Amino acid sequence: MFYPEQSVACFRVKLYRQGAMFQEYYPFKNHNGEDGALEAAKRYWKEVRESFPKLTRKQSMQVERIKSKTGVVGVTRVVQKIKGFEYEVWRATWTDFRGNRRIRTFSINKYGEAEARKRAVAARKQGLDDLPDA
Repeated sequence: MFYPEQSVACFRVKLYRQGAMFQEYYPFKNHNGEDGALEAAKRYWKEVRESFPKLTRKQSMQVERIKSKTGVVGVTRVVQKIKGFEYEVWRATWTDFRGNRRIRTFSINKYGEAEARKRAVAARKQGLDDLPDA
């Protein structure tokens, strides 16, 4: 990488792991040329990867990206509009092993508030349990 405005030729290592960004610059002049800078950058890259391994698909699906109002990742209470009628439901979402989005909804009118929520939580848990660990 070359930054003409700063007159610095360097390698940059940039990784995102578990919600944090790791970034380092390795200027050629500080590491005895291009080969030395490349070796130092590779060492740092391996160190970060070993310290913070990539999350499995199952672990990644448990990360709360947006603050959940329900307290359960992937389970929300929504109002669905179907053919002009509105239905209150608890909805569970997850992705299967192929990466396809799966959705299960449970009617509050049919099951009641607590039971519909309980079923949605159980459906999401079952969907995640069906994923392979690797």
